[in-house]
Amino acid sequence: MLLVAIGGVIGSLFRFLLGNLFPANGAGTLWANLIGVFIASHAVVFVERKGNANLRHLLLPGFCGGLTTFSA
Repeated sequence: MLLVAIGGVIGSLFRFLLGNLFPANGAGTLWANLIGVFIASHAVVFVERKGNANLRHLLLPGFCGGLTTFSA
């Protein structure tokens, strides 16, 4: 749970920074979702090959979850 929380905090902060870079037209949300999907898709392949559950928890529900659902 700690790894998911740490990844979520980092992902949410990154999403907040993207929102500040593109404040007016919602492009920050688009970029956050695109980056999150890109990282998640590559992380799934990498984690399946390496079998590291801790990295999976940090990246997928943690970082990518915080990055892509902050706007919800």
